[in-house]
Amino acid sequence: MDEILFGKSKKEPEFYRALGCDRSSSIEQITAEYRARVKYLHPDKLDEADPKKHEEYLQLQSAYNTLSDESERSCYDAWLDCFLPITYEEFKRNRDLVKVSMHWITPRETPMISSSNAGAQGGPVEPDSKHPLRWESGRYNSDAVRRFRNYEL
Repeated sequence: MDEILFGKSKKEPEFYRALGCDRSSSIEQITAEYRARVKYLHPDKLDEADPKKHEEYLQLQSAYNTLSDESERSCYDAWLDCFLPITYEEFKRNRDLVKVSMHWITPRETPMISSSNAGAQGGPVEPDSKHPLRWESGRYNSDAVRRFRNYEL
């Protein structure tokens, strides 16, 4: 439960690690790393009695098939960013449902509040300037306002 509430995820980028790449690698880099690694793990070159090497080969195949396809790679990256403690296969199977429930996690491209002219032109607003969005503390210093605030009216 803490994983979900506090954003802790124990997901490891296994496909990237299997290929010796990272998320910023291009498809050409992924293909080159795959070809360099698959030479040593191909079933024709291995002894059939070694099931560990066969498992590594299958994982390498799965990693390459996922990361070489743009849509599959974006789905895998979305799974890595998702804080739900589910496997990649579950995430892929329920991709549309997870996308609907996780839409709020995507950052906005444009800021919701634009900067004011004074801040954009060179720093903070000076204390004595008459900026339209600045609070004027002396504006409401009258006896009537004081009595109103103290519930005397």
